[in-house]
Amino acid sequence: MLKIRCSISLKLMTHKAADIVLCKLGMELQTWKPQVPAKKARRRQRVVKPEKKHHKVFSPLLPSKSPPSSFMDLKVHAPHNTTFNLYPRGTFVPFVEGAFLFMSGITLKEQISYINTIILSPCHYFYKNILEKKRITKQFKAACFMIRGIRGIFRRFLHVWRVSRIRPANTEDFVTLEVPKNPIHIVNWHSRNMFVFEASSLMRDITERLLHNDGFFEVPQLPRNPFTNLPFTQSEIISVWNQLASSKITISSVFTNYRQTRWNLDAFASEYSLNLQLNALRKTMANRSHYDYRERMLDFIQFSHDHHHDDCDIVLFRKVLLEKPDHYLIKLWAKECTSFYETSLIHSKSNHRLIKIQQKILLNVENLITRSRIFEDIFPA
Repeated sequence: MLKIRCSISLKLMTHKAADIVLCKLGMELQTWKPQVPAKKARRRQRVVKPEKKHHKVFSPLLPSKSPPSSFMDLKVHAPHNTTFNLYPRGTFVPFVEGAFLFMSGITLKEQISYINTIILSPCHYFYKNILEKKRITKQFKAACFMIRGIRGIFRRFLHVWRVSRIRPANTEDFVTLEVPKNPIHIVNWHSRNMFVFEASSLMRDITERLLHNDGFFEVPQLPRNPFTNLPFTQSEIISVWNQLASSKITISSVFTNYRQTRWNLDAFASEYSLNLQLNALRKTMANRSHYDYRERMLDFIQFSHDHHHDDCDIVLFRKVLLEKPDHYLIKLWAKECTSFYETSLIHSKSNHRLIKIQQKILLNVENLITRSRIFEDIFPA
């Protein structure tokens, strides 16, 4: 077609014009490429999502279209091996052995629930009559009794074997540095060590840990093993309680309260916060070299002077507290100060009674203010 068109057009032109047209045609022919139709885009295949499988409630009985003809024909399967039945395979009836496969790795309560709902339930269709149900129930109970008996023997043997591998970690008490006369034994099964302490020394350490304070702030801490300085585990603290209860010493009320909160330190600190605060206050006020003691005393002395509209030489009292902390007047000031702040803790919910008692204490302090003027003679300016 292209050649025919060129020949027709060349006949109608002059020679010069024909040469120009031929040159242009040659250039176009060199650059001309056949037009290929564009490829159609492939449609993306639709991804079919798998349907969610509804997990059925696991049943130890294999699904069957028709009920079994007899109890012995019933087939049972288990998803994993078990160690509940320690007897060799074939000792018991097949169905009883199959039922034991599901009594591994669960608690005793779950085992009883499983037995009542699966084995001993009268609603199951595989019992032909009452006599067969009684016979199978009797066999199952006898098998359970035999297995639990041999497991108990094995557990006692295992305990004796573990105890034989334990080695003593210490032979002297950490306070008396002597062999304990009333010993308390603590066994650490992970490290295979056995620690021994004097009952009174361990009781004192536990009480001090529970009554620990930082100044006027109560900071109870967990009871610890004095040898390793690690907190007791729950089994260890229960063992310590049982041994202390059977010993001749008296258990402190603090440790008894800690037991009543089921060995929970947060619950103990919350329930007995008032007692812990009072202990922190009394212990700090009894230590006359403590910084918090001197600051609380100076605050109370300043407050008492302001209440009675009297001038207070705070520098003089600070010097007396530093150089003569055992002066009899300072001891009287400390007694009134302790009573004043104890009242604010005990009667914090009874405002009327709190004000009444504090006013009585401040009246007693008025005499102390007058008697404390002798400090000006002891420490002249």
